[in-house]
Amino acid sequence: MSDEKDTLLDFAAIEKNLDSVVRVSRGVRPIPIDKIVGSLGRYQEFTENFLPQAGGVREKFESVKAAMLSGKNLPPIKVYGLLDHYFVVDGHNRVTVAKTELKAVDIDAEIMEVEFGLHLSPDKKYACDTGAARRFLIRLEERVFERETHLGNAILALPLKVTELTSYGKLFEE
Repeated sequence: MSDEKDTLLDFAAIEKNLDSVVRVSRGVRPIPIDKIVGSLGRYQEFTENFLPQAGGVREKFESVKAAMLSGKNLPPIKVYGLLDHYFVVDGHNRVTVAKTELKAVDIDAEIMEVEFGLHLSPDKKYACDTGAARRFLIRLEERVFERETHLGNAILALPLKVTELTSYGKLFEE
């Protein structure tokens, strides 16, 4: 992913393309670490695999690592849930330690589910600067298309393969 500099998805870059956003608390529960794909505000500080970028501040990471490896009970991370993926709001270093040092599969998270509105239109203008953000926005368009038409790839004889933004808007208009 050289064009994306191996960084996480930026939640703000996704959110600014949505027509409406409502956050709903879903409480605390374990979430799969491999479903964490982005961050609110710190996306450039970590790789897409949630490792600290080279040259990043290691002091906080080392202190969280020491606490977690000693068995200290730390609070759940805070995330936004969108589709079946998560964006870290608080707890970036806890995710890194859980993934890299503890080899954990899940991590406890306080989840704020993001319910969104997105108008499908072939004329919609998107603002996204990475391929990963574009692909995620296409998935959001797909979800809206399925919700509006009840035509999902699960029921189609020939599944749709959409690679461009607004393609679902064009299909929806037909």
